[in-house]
Amino acid sequence: MFNKFSLILCIVLLASCKRETVVTEIISTHVNGNPMVVHYYKYNGNEKYKAIEVRLLPNGTDDTRTEFNAAGKKHGKCFSNFENGNPRLEETYENGFKQGKVKIWYENGELEYKGNFDNGLPHGTWTFYSPEGKKLKKVTYDKGKEIEKTEY
Repeated sequence: MFNKFSLILCIVLLASCKRETVVTEIISTHVNGNPMVVHYYKYNGNEKYKAIEVRLLPNGTDDTRTEFNAAGKKHGKCFSNFENGNPRLEETYENGFKQGKVKIWYENGELEYKGNFDNGLPHGTWTFYSPEGKKLKKVTYDKGKEIEKTEY
């Protein structure tokens, strides 16, 4: 069954921006009939654009959710989950570029790494972990250029 929380969250997010019309379209379905890809559209004037794309697993749980701006570029939060429900990825985009915090997890739920992007480039301190949760290394970047690395 389609994840009701995701559906409600997407509709609330879209509706809270302005009182705009939101159109939902199931793009494809799994063999079992559950939705695989769902697009949520908004209007920019008279032009319809894809505002959110949700990809679902066969069991109906969220796989990925990506937000877009009217220009068709990734813009806003993006997340992905493993089939077991654990988070896989959380990141944010601004006009097609990764911006701000990013977190990636192992399937077992342990954090694999966390860091920050500035205009699509790694920036600041990134920390990497083993599948058991042990800190492996820290790397500091300045707009994509590695400036310091510490291994543990």
